[in-house]
Amino acid sequence: MRLPVIRAHEDKQQPGAIVASLSIPWGTHLPADRPIGGYHLIWPRDLCEVASALVLIGDYPTAQRVLAYLDEVLQRQDGSFPQNAWLDGSPYWTGQQLDETAFP
Repeated sequence: MRLPVIRAHEDKQQPGAIVASLSIPWGTHLPADRPIGGYHLIWPRDLCEVASALVLIGDYPTAQRVLAYLDEVLQRQDGSFPQNAWLDGSPYWTGQQLDETAFP
């Protein structure tokens, strides 16, 4: 993935919130008025991978925004992270999945 594509996935009102994808693979099969989860959510595990890639290519400002977002918005009181969440940090799925909650 090229840097402009990664940057296009960052929310403009919630700096550092980079969604996994701007698409919903099953979007044409569900009603538009029903909020559904999918790749357009924040997935903390994937967001950490994106931050690592940003550091590797030298885009430190964006990586720092991601880390601030993880710390200030997504991280829970017990230090864990939701499996996935809306941009405001509200969890979508409430189950625990070890690699999603512990990896970040």
